[in-house]
Amino acid sequence: MIDIATLNQRIEIQQLTSDKDDRGNPEQVWTTIYKRWASANVTGTAFYDARQELVKAQVEFVTRYNKQLAMIDTTKYRIIWKGDIYHILFVDNYKGLNEQLNITAVCYDQNDSLR
Repeated sequence: MIDIATLNQRIEIQQLTSDKDDRGNPEQVWTTIYKRWASANVTGTAFYDARQELVKAQVEFVTRYNKQLAMIDTTKYRIIWKGDIYHILFVDNYKGLNEQLNITAVCYDQNDSLR
């Protein structure tokens, strides 16, 4: 059973959708589809590439189970937390009990390089 007292972080889950700009041209935009309470367990890994230090920030968000969220396509959804963008790597229906979802995500900067 999930302890709801630990769900103290507000996250937004966004979906990549197709829309049209003012001239009628197709464009893809991120649309917030859920705002949920979650807990966040942050881990980080530092590594070096071509004499440049890159830091990978990975977070496991835990939230209440939601059937639609459990089946999302990770390439078309992302999480906004504390103003940063987290790309979803994996969604796990914890122990298959339909009580909580563990969402593993990684943070990139605006240039899509690891931070």
